[in-house]
Amino acid sequence: RIHGGGRCLLDRPYYLVLADEGPQPRLAMVIAERLNDVFHAAGDRLGKVAEAKVQGKPLVIASVPPAYRLNPNRFLLVARQVPLVPVEPDGAYRKQLENELLRPETALVSAIKLEALGVDSRQPLRVGLQSESPWVRFASAEALAYLGHPDGAKDLADLAKSHPALRSHCLTALASMDDAISLDQLVELMKDKDTSLRYGAFHALRTADKTHAAVRGRLVNGSYWLHNVADGSEPMVHVTADRRCEVVVFGTGCPLRGPFSFPLGNEFTVTCRAEGGPVTVTRVTTKNGEPVAVPKECPAEMTSILVAIGELGGTYTEAVELIKRADMAESVVGVVAHDAAPKGLPVQALAQIARNDPSLERADLQVLQNGSTGIVQASHELPSEADSIKAPPTPEPPGLNREPGRIFGPK
Repeated sequence: RIHGGGRCLLDRPYYLVLADEGPQPRLAMVIAERLNDVFHAAGDRLGKVAEAKVQGKPLVIASVPPAYRLNPNRFLLVARQVPLVPVEPDGAYRKQLENELLRPETALVSAIKLEALGVDSRQPLRVGLQSESPWVRFASAEALAYLGHPDGAKDLADLAKSHPALRSHCLTALASMDDAISLDQLVELMKDKDTSLRYGAFHALRTADKTHAAVRGRLVNGSYWLHNVADGSEPMVHVTADRRCEVVVFGTGCPLRGPFSFPLGNEFTVTCRAEGGPVTVTRVTTKNGEPVAVPKECPAEMTSILVAIGELGGTYTEAVELIKRADMAESVVGVVAHDAAPKGLPVQALAQIARNDPSLERADLQVLQNGSTGIVQASHELPSEADSIKAPPTPEPPGLNREPGRIFGPK
């Protein structure tokens, strides 16, 4: 069991199986060629994205391009929309998609189809950034990000602040771009006041570049990662209980109010005798059968105390208990959050909601109330017009019964 998780170094491609019963090796070769044309032009540094296998049942072996490494479901969704025949720049299909992009109810689906046409769609997507509709701006900026263009980076950051329903998608798109502009936007978002937005921006930036100076951390006692980020912003402490042993301290050190005294497990105590005074971390060990107290003094800041506990041999258990006890005693100057990753809806669900919710109010409310954590794709099909979610009709009140009969039923 690898408690900190592992990373697979083997290539894990997707196998696209043709739906037709009869063998069609020529069709598999055409699909592979079209995928290579579209995604190689989008900035693929690995050469070919797809390869046709014609022995036996024809299929296409497709590797995820670098731009989609953080969102492989997006790659499958876009790849299924690549036309078998190249579309001309002034073709009727492209013109239709450009017009539908500017309508909120069809913007998400049209942007994905324009993304599937390749880098030639950059100009119409840039036009969509000028729209007043948040749906249109989001769809255009997200598609531009996966095409490798940072034109909509500022729009993605603004939409992440304003609309919780789009937050996880916006942060993933910003992290997917190999561009300094998008990373700078994530650094600024870590200074925001919203708890989920701050941690979501940190997680996105660390996923994009774990060596970035703004998210660089230290491994404490070989037990957990400690990050002190967003200097000068409002203090906040975030604890992760899933997949990674991690404590993220936002602001400068995150001061603690004294006086306080906390026992941590059976061996540690953390004591501050006066407000603003130093903190003494003490560990009681056994030497030659006798208990020995080993003290260590540090400033009254969460980061310094966690480091001191680690230097005395403390683990993630003592770190989490310290944060919990300090929060219960209201000693932390700031917010304490646990697993505050942004919630989100699949893009298919967003596309359906957009048809009846041009202002995004309904989508934001649904995510804040009962949205699922992260982005979970139910399928790789785009919603059709028949899938539109409509409000159920209001039932008519039942009419009065003109022949009620006996009050207590039949005789």
